[in-house]
Amino acid sequence: MIDYIKGEIENKDANMLIIESNNIGYQLNCSTSTIESIGKIGDNVKAYVQMVVREDSMTLYGFATKQEREMFNKITSVSGIGAKIALSVLSSMTTAQLAIALVTEDIRSITKIKGIGPKTAKRMILELKEKVDDEELSTSFAGGDNAVKVQGSIESEAIAALMALGFSSIEASKAVISVQGDLDTVEQLITAALRTRGA
Repeated sequence: MIDYIKGEIENKDANMLIIESNNIGYQLNCSTSTIESIGKIGDNVKAYVQMVVREDSMTLYGFATKQEREMFNKITSVSGIGAKIALSVLSSMTTAQLAIALVTEDIRSITKIKGIGPKTAKRMILELKEKVDDEELSTSFAGGDNAVKVQGSIESEAIAALMALGFSSIEASKAVISVQGDLDTVEQLITAALRTRGA
């Protein structure tokens, strides 16, 4: 089992890296976020690796962070979703954005991803919502405004507003999840969530 590769980037394109380590060139399929963040040709880098073995192939997938690899493995654990779609998801949303979309059941944001329809989005939410951990939620808004751009639901907007009011991302997520249901507006969600904290 390969955990990571350290070496020099020999080549890269929109969805692939070649890293040379000990005179061996490893071809890694990657998300666009990894391609953009890991470095440029000639840089010495560390890429986390996931090997996917099929009957007719053996493919290496590379990730700039352990967190992205963990989310890749969660996505591919969903029935009917393979590695190609998982990379498409991670190319469209950061792990933090996806974590928020899953816990807030933000089907609209997930279905904006190429290859993900409403049925698949619902299945992802059903199978992954409870697998999102506190660390993923705790970094959900670390990127500031950029971290919520792809979110489209009122739940996501309410979480962002609560963050601005001093809630941690975990507190905001849990508060909104606990009150969502028949509430129709962001304002109603925020008011109900604030009551849970006694604000």
